[in-house]
Amino acid sequence: MGKRGLNVNEYMYSSARIRALENGLIGQDKLNRLLEMQGPEAVMQALDGYGIRLNRESGEETREDLFLRILKDAYTEVDSMMPEGQDLSFLRLKYDCHNIKSVMKCYYRHVDPSSMIIPLGTLDVESLQKRMEQHDLENLEGPFAEAAAKADLEYASTQNPQVIDLILDRAYFESAAEAARAFRSDYLCRVVAARADLLNCMMTVRTIRMGQSEASRSLLDRALVPGGVLETSFFEEAFSAGEQALFEGLAKTDYYRFSKSALESDLTLATLERLADNAVMEAVREAKFISFGPEVSIAYLEGMETAVKNMRILLAGKDSGLSVESIRERLRDSYV
Repeated sequence: MGKRGLNVNEYMYSSARIRALENGLIGQDKLNRLLEMQGPEAVMQALDGYGIRLNRESGEETREDLFLRILKDAYTEVDSMMPEGQDLSFLRLKYDCHNIKSVMKCYYRHVDPSSMIIPLGTLDVESLQKRMEQHDLENLEGPFAEAAAKADLEYASTQNPQVIDLILDRAYFESAAEAARAFRSDYLCRVVAARADLLNCMMTVRTIRMGQSEASRSLLDRALVPGGVLETSFFEEAFSAGEQALFEGLAKTDYYRFSKSALESDLTLATLERLADNAVMEAVREAKFISFGPEVSIAYLEGMETAVKNMRILLAGKDSGLSVESIRERLRDSYV
């Protein structure tokens, strides 16, 4: 998080360097070429030509290991370019949130969380596990201490793992919104708000499809996250009025393109989630019109994460023998 006033002039070097790195992202043109490859092995060979290759020097590296390494390297490289007193560690909060939830759920199920951990957060996972075993989460480093301790207590009384997700997701979006404001970047505030608003849209759709019962309404009330520009009342009214009313309401907001695309689609949850991701990317792409500043680095990392997500989708589709068009329909919009 920024520790002093933001001076965009300090980002001239990093922004120029990031613009050069953007050329290496797997964007739409490269994805189209990879889609035409016959089978996952051919895709992996093609990736090697794009400078993405398995680390054969350290033994066997799985695809997932490769993707984690790509993301870890991207974060490390961008961090190394940040001006003194500035960092982008707040972008890792989503991984901390994921890891806390994984450790908590696995502890309660008496299973090893190792396979679920994403080693891109700021928290030491071994320390996190020890604190979980001692139920000492209120002393956890970072912004999740209070939420983790609350989730621990609530799970103990309800035995419902859903409360872990609800409480920690809310804490994540509160922290993300606070970090965006502290960084004094209108762009980052818009990206965080878009992610929150669109998550709330998806939760509203899900609860509507569960049936407009008191249980569904109660779930929606607990599941709505802060940090967006759309008021809680917008989603509560849409829940009562129905799904069509939700998208009609969105048509009058900054998310009108998402609404239009949704209403023209098959309205399956998978499609709506893809369109919501694309709407977030629309906000991320605003950084293309910023010459230099932290926004350039933030957008690059967002673009890298989307590129990795698309590679996972593409390779999974090739593994399953899906057609090119079926895979294409699942891919997210790229940053480049």
